[in-house]
Formats: sequence, C-alpha cells, structure tokens
Amino acid sequence: MFDTSAADLSAIGAANDSAGWGEPRRWADPGPDHIYTMQLPNGSRFRLAGMHVMTKELDHWWWMSLWWSDTPDQDFGADRPAEIASLPGPWRNYKMCAVSMFDERDPDPRGGFSTSAPSLGDALASVYGGVGSPSWCSNPYLEQGPGNMATNCIGCHQHGGTDLSPETIIGSPEQFPANGRTLVRNNFPDDYSWALTAGDRLELDLQRIVDYYAP
Repeated sequence: MFDTSAADLSAIGAANDSAGWGEPRRWADPGPDHIYTMQLPNGSRFRLAGMHVMTKELDHWWWMSLWWSDTPDQDFGADRPAEIASLPGPWRNYKMCAVSMFDERDPDPRGGFSTSAPSLGDALASVYGGVGSPSWCSNPYLEQGPGNMATNCIGCHQHGGTDLSPETIIGSPEQFPANGRTLVRNNFPDDYSWALTAGDRLELDLQRIVDYYAP
C-alpha cells in the first residue's frame, strides 16, 4: 500500500523532481467487495490497483487518475461526493487526483479545502510548487522510473505517438524538465493518446479496416 497523506508525501519529498514513490509502506489483501476484481475463465484473477481516465473536453484534455486505498475517505478521497460514496461494491474505495493544465494556476496551496476537507488540503499543499510551477497528479501504481512521484499525466501524454517511453520522459530531467511535466512540444502526433501506437495498438485495427475496404 502507498500512502498519500500530507505527512507521507512530505516525508518522501513529493515536491522535489527527484522524488520517487519507492516501496509500498504496507500490504493489503482486499476482497472483491472492496476492490474491482476480474477473474478469467482460466482461473487467473486480477485486481484494479490504479487507472487513468481522460476525456477531450479541453484542448489539452482533462486527466483523472485513480488508485485503490484502504483509507478511501482521507486526503485525495476526502471530498468524495455523496453519490460516489453511496456506490455499491468497490468503487467507493478509490482516491483521485485530476489535472487539466501543464502549469499550476490555483493561488491557494490547499485548493480551497482547508475547511471542507482539511486532509485533502494538507495533501495538496505538500505537492504544491506555487502559481506557474508544473501541476501535479501522480498515481503510485502506474508511473514508473526514477522521479515517478513528481508527475502530472498530461506531461507524458503530450509525447503520445512517439517512440519515447514514460520511464525516459520521467527520468531524463536534462531532456524533459520537471520530470516531463512542462509543455515542450508544438505538435502532438497522436493528440495525447498512447493507445494508437502502444499498449492497445489501435492503429493496427484501423489499418486492417482501411486495408479491408480499400478498392
């Protein structure tokens, strides 16, 4: 288990570009009522520890990252809406951060949560670099490589469609400042999506369709 409280984030230097998530602080073995679980016909079982969700509502998209926690109502889960908290099954046990810009625009280090959700406000303050600094949204279960705590989703995804790996982007500060969090591109080969040329390789399916219907 990775902790995302203000105390833990500060202890491992979340505001520093060299900060990494390191090893989990403790272990948990949640059942399917507490974590999204999938079992394949061959008996293999998988549990969803973390995921990214992005939608193109803005020019640079809108990015949300979720991770499972055994303290779901603290820090990044403290502002959970009532309709989410009332969901059945495992979905109320995930925390979330979100980002829509490369740079931080909020002048309040605590994001306005000092009173309504103080543990969230404290956690936000622990990763706050000031107005104009790179924004922050890091998932302890998805980002990999040195400096993987100082990330923001949008920074890596600006290179979607290139042959760069996330580990290279995050771990090469001389080439990609602030662990790749800053805007360094004028063009975006796959419009922020890695899915076309990596992972799902959707471009292969698209090419098959084009080839099939081509005269």
